[in-house]
Parts: sequence; structure tokens; C-alpha cells
Amino acid sequence: MAWRLRLPADQIDTWRVAFSGGDTAMSVSPAGYATVQGGVLRRSRESGAVHLVVIAVDEATARACLDDEIANADRDEGDDPAAWAATIAAHRRAGRVYGYPDCCVAAFCDGWLEAMSTRQRVVSDNALLILRAHLRSQAWHPLLRAFGAGLGEETASPLRHLPCRFDCSPSLALAQAIVADLRLISPAQAGRYERAAVHPIRLDADGSLTPWHGALEPSMAPSSTGPTMDVASLFPVTLPFAD
Repeated sequence: MAWRLRLPADQIDTWRVAFSGGDTAMSVSPAGYATVQGGVLRRSRESGAVHLVVIAVDEATARACLDDEIANADRDEGDDPAAWAATIAAHRRAGRVYGYPDCCVAAFCDGWLEAMSTRQRVVSDNALLILRAHLRSQAWHPLLRAFGAGLGEETASPLRHLPCRFDCSPSLALAQAIVADLRLISPAQAGRYERAAVHPIRLDADGSLTPWHGALEPSMAPSSTGPTMDVASLFPVTLPFAD
């Protein structure tokens, strides 16, 4: 098992000390990365850059997972099916080791491949993945707002994967188990997840996410997407998270 996270350079030594001498190993990317529009990672030397970090049960697992993380972040897939296959294989390996639900790993890989192969590049892969999760959902649980740091502290989910739907039972069980463990070791962190403000979120075709405080309109989106559909016409989408 392993856990992935992103840390600014000034926090890395603190984490190394915390995990030294125990039954875990920590690997850190040499280069820094920044999240650009739509949630895509790119190498960066800017002051706000973070390092990719993997903590695992042993050094070999931590190193192998970090190698996959770096390869996926640096790979330019373009129109090369071989590069697509390498990316999908890396995501499947990582999903198993990180303990992500099988349904979410499969949905992520299928959605990412659809984004690459349909050539609807006006819609980012992150936007398409979130749209598909939204269309599958019958409810939108606040603990499953796993959108990274794009919405700051208001995106309060302990998960490190995008759920296949926002009412995914295995993902919700995992999120609740993490929060329960946090209550024992870091009550303040657990409270951040439990007391975070909940509001609808607007998703645009470029993958950008913004808090939405306007009125919700009935969704006219279809129940599925396909290669012949003008997916861009479905955006913007409002994800109806609420207390």
C-alpha cells in the first residue's frame, strides 16, 4: 500500500523526519510541479511549485509509484496510442497500490482514453472525467469533492482519487474511514473536512472549477456521452453539492 501527496519544498524535511525510522519509506520528485488550467501538472520552478511525494510500506514500492507519477506528469501523449497505453498501465498500477476502488480506477482510465481518442480537445480530460462522474450520480456527497487544491480549503475531501460518481459507495466508505482515523491523530484536520463549507461547484470545459452561489437550473445533460456528441456543448455544468 502507498499514499501520494504534493508538498512544497519547505515541508519535505519535516515529513522525512516524521517517517524516518519506522516501517514506511518516502520518495520525493527532484523537480517541482505546478497545476495549470484544468488540473494538469507541469514542471515548474515558480515559488508555489510542489514536489510529488509517495509514502509506502517499503522503499521499492515508494520508488516505483513515484516513477509512475513522474512519468505520467512528464509524458506528452499527443496522438501516440503507445503513449496512451503506457499512461493507462501506470494509472492501473498506481490505483491498485494506492487502494483506490476498482470502479473508480476503471472509470478514470476509460474517461481519460475517451478524452484522448475522440479528439474533442476543446474539452480537457479532467473536465470529461468529472462530467462523467456527475452524469452517473444520483447524489453528491461533500466528502467526495476530490478536486485537488483548485478550490482551496473549500474542496474538502480526504480522497486522492476522483470517484467514478459522487455517490460511489466504496469511495465514501474510504473517505469516512480516513476521517475517522484522523479524529484520533489530528482532530483539527478531521474537523476541516467535517465542517467545510458546502456549495455547488461550476465546471467549465477547460476543467476549471469555481464555487457557484447562483440558482441551480434543471440539468439538461444526457445520461451518457459518446464520440459523436458535441461534449463541449454540455458545459458549463453545475455540480449540486449541498449541506
